[in-house]
Amino acid sequence: MKISSIIVVSFLPVLGWFNPALSGAVPGTPTLVDLGIADYSAGAKGPFARNPWDMTYFQGRIYIGQGNSDNDGSPDANAGPVKIVSFIPSGTGFQYEGAAGAPALPEEQIDVIRVIDGALYIPGHDPKLDWTIRTVYKRTATNTSWSQFRSTNAVEADSWGIHTYDIAGFDGKLFCTGYAYGISTDGGQTWSNAGSSPRCSALLTVGGKLYGATFELLFIDEYNPATKQFSRRSDLTAVDWNKFLPGIQVTDPISSYLKIVRPISMGTASIYLGGYESSDHQTGTTDVFLARSLEKNAIDVIRTTPSGERPWDLIARDSVAYLLTSTKTGSGTSETFTVTIWQSTADLTGWTQLYTVPGLSTFARSFEEVNGDFYLGLGTDDGVSGYDSADQTYTTGIKADSGRILWIRRPNTSSSSSSSSSSSSSSSSSSSSSSSSSSSSSSSSSSSSSGSLGGTSGSSGGGGATSGVFFVAISLLSVARKAGGRRRTVLLEKRH
Repeated sequence: MKISSIIVVSFLPVLGWFNPALSGAVPGTPTLVDLGIADYSAGAKGPFARNPWDMTYFQGRIYIGQGNSDNDGSPDANAGPVKIVSFIPSGTGFQYEGAAGAPALPEEQIDVIRVIDGALYIPGHDPKLDWTIRTVYKRTATNTSWSQFRSTNAVEADSWGIHTYDIAGFDGKLFCTGYAYGISTDGGQTWSNAGSSPRCSALLTVGGKLYGATFELLFIDEYNPATKQFSRRSDLTAVDWNKFLPGIQVTDPISSYLKIVRPISMGTASIYLGGYESSDHQTGTTDVFLARSLEKNAIDVIRTTPSGERPWDLIARDSVAYLLTSTKTGSGTSETFTVTIWQSTADLTGWTQLYTVPGLSTFARSFEEVNGDFYLGLGTDDGVSGYDSADQTYTTGIKADSGRILWIRRPNTSSSSSSSSSSSSSSSSSSSSSSSSSSSSSSSSSSSSSGSLGGTSGSSGGGGATSGVFFVAISLLSVARKAGGRRRTVLLEKRH
């Protein structure tokens, strides 16, 4: 497969890789910018709770979900209340907001942030409220403050509010799910019951139909527009896991609480990540899947995981999907991580490398794209083994760089990115209960080295071999600090 443009970004681990003695810039080179560490707790919680579980662009700002809803099995369990973190692309500092006049959300974790029909939604992942109360948070382009919608349901009782894992738009309505499915016809203000579910982790659309993927008993539910209810598919239960998670790289799929998460819609198909329940309430993702049909007797799902890669996040942009993965080199205190951003092939069955960032101190858990630039949210695993053989920690210990945001900037895009952000800033000003900026950036180290690194690149689909391989080398040319030390830039030269 032909590859038109590959950028391999090479630098030392994030802590201590800046050398202010270097200077200069080369026009037309890609740059990597450190925007600092986002921390909703202002230091009260540790790195695991700083994990950027999701990053979503809306009206001139990128929103970040943080916190930890684990009851046990990871540090900083039940890490709420949480604040909504956001920043302006190409800007400095982070904004922290609450909702409904409160300085923070009564939630242990913000796990999912979705743009649906021109509004931004956060489902109440784990409310610090009575279990009967379901929460949904919303803001629009014209209302810059966050609204909180609370609902109860007599039939579902405690199952209604304890967790809301996902939210999606379908057929002009809004759907959310957890232990029970909810449906709203008024943009989330009121909700009605659409059926019970043993922990549905994802809502996905395939072939014009809406499905719910559960993980406590592992099966697929299908929504019936006539009855306005979800019902279990008898042909897509736990014993049929290989139909909708074919070839998943988990040692014991039946006993590992398999999960589907991070779904994106691509035309009539969906792409999603598969994995297992990690620690108490998180997900260890292992594979990427393309679902083109979930019709009975015509199921068409394939695994598209790039060989040797660990997937973390997905983005949909019209007919193009982007995938975030990582690989690990070494172990213990010497381990480093390579983060790769992939672009989908035209038929969605494979992936082409777009950016590769080696030498990181930890992996990137989430990412976002704005005008062709990418933003990485570095994360950490819990550092300990979990409940079963599948749940092995990906990082040795807890990584201090969790929550750090890196900006991969295309050549000569600073002005266009800035204008895009400022054009939307009037509709995304901070609320009265939010802080204006973050002071959580790590300090620079005075010792650093420069060098070049060769990298391979190509396309991959279904875990197959890389094709169209060639080499691109990047030399570290200079590092500059922005005023105030908040933003640091690595300027890179591409050599063919």
